Order: sequence, then structure tokens, then C-alpha cells
Amino acid sequence: MSDVLSSNLPTVIQHVIIALCNAHARRQFVDIQSHFPEEVEFILDLYGKIGFHDTQSKQRNDDPRQRLGHHKAHSLPIREHIQSWCEDQVNSPECEQHSGLIKACNYFLKHYEGLTQFCKTPGAPIDNNLMEQGLKIKIRSRKTSHFYKTQTGADVANVLTSVIATAYRYDCNPFDYLNNIQRNGEAVKATPKDWMPWQNTNDTS
Repeated sequence: MSDVLSSNLPTVIQHVIIALCNAHARRQFVDIQSHFPEEVEFILDLYGKIGFHDTQSKQRNDDPRQRLGHHKAHSLPIREHIQSWCEDQVNSPECEQHSGLIKACNYFLKHYEGLTQFCKTPGAPIDNNLMEQGLKIKIRSRKTSHFYKTQTGADVANVLTSVIATAYRYDCNPFDYLNNIQRNGEAVKATPKDWMPWQNTNDTS
């Protein structure tokens, strides 16, 4: 799962299923909304329905194959509708072929297979947002890394960054979690596995 940048795609490993980020594809339309309000509103409404179906699957705690079946039944027809609509715009003599709308449509059509993997492959995500959220934590750390006085300070900061990112991943408040770890230092040393962010035993409230 990635965006469409060629530098993010594997060139050596074979037989890889490429899933592409729908947040990037959706953004192609959002960026031109002021110029094509009706057309973009139509596309965003369809994307909203796909998001609703994914939320339904998550709320039911569907396993990957149940989620796939749900998207095949409800989201794949919407994807095909968007594909058909984009093709109509590209082939219409009334549409300016160098416009932002046609550019967005061509982006969707060119990358349709990768953008629709969540309807074809069990467990394939719709977008890359979760990974990008995690990367932003490291990017913020990198921007301030020149303030570290020693290598030891940088090493400690790297560990803390990893802990904070992991806590966020499991919906655990990092500030409360780190305070709780310090307050219960001896217990943490005795059984560290019981104090991981994903454990229900560490009450950070």
C-alpha cells in the first residue's frame, strides 16, 4: 500500500499485489472543487458511501474475508460507477481535455486496479492514512533532531518516539501512559510484557 510515486513501488520483488491510496485519488478531485463544484460533489458523495460501508464493516468487527465480501457487494459497484463516469468525462467532446477535472479522472482510471484492491484482496486497506500518520511523528522528531546535545540524548529520543507512536497506534494516551510507566517502575521491570500499550492491564486513566 502506497501512493502512486514510482519510488514507492517494488522493482525487484515479484508477485506483489499493489494497493494504492484512495485518499490521494480523492484529493485529486477535492483540489479542483472550486472550479467543478457539481462534478466534484458527485464524486465525493460516492466516496462517502464507500467510507460508510467500510465503517459498517469495522463496527461489526468483520474479519478480512467478511470485509472483502461486504465491499464486493456494496463498494465495488460504486467503484465501477466512478470508473464509468470518469470514462464518460474523458471521452466527452464537451470536456476540456487539459482541465483539472480530466486530469483527476485520468488519475483514477490509470490507477483503477490498485485503487480498487480493497474490493479484491482480503485485508487490503482503502488508503495509506494510518501509515502516513505514523510517519508524521518521525518527521516531527527529525525536524527537531539538531537540538540534541549528545548521541545518548538522540538515542533516548528515538526510543521515546517509538513508544509514543506505538501508544497512538493502540489508542493509548502517550502522556498518561509514560506517566503510568514511571509511577509503576518496579512493576514494569518485573513484568514488562504486562505494561505494553496494547495490554488492557495498564490503566492509564
